[in-house]
Amino acid sequence: WSRGDLVRQSDAENGEIVMQGIVPIMSRTPGRLTGWSRRPGSDSEAVLGALLGYTPERVRAVTSLAPTSAPGS
Repeated sequence: WSRGDLVRQSDAENGEIVMQGIVPIMSRTPGRLTGWSRRPGSDSEAVLGALLGYTPERVRAVTSLAPTSAPGS
């Protein structure tokens, strides 16, 4: 706790969550936690479209190939 390896984050649905902190901590460029993905695939459009420049059609094509559930579930 004292080194920041674990941190507490508030979540509207789940209350307080303990999660991994930023390791290592850099003095000139410290990392920060801004949140987490709410569910698998919820950030796909932002990452594929805005960050990687995929067209909306390609984003739909790529995400439609993704499995809808984990194997064995």
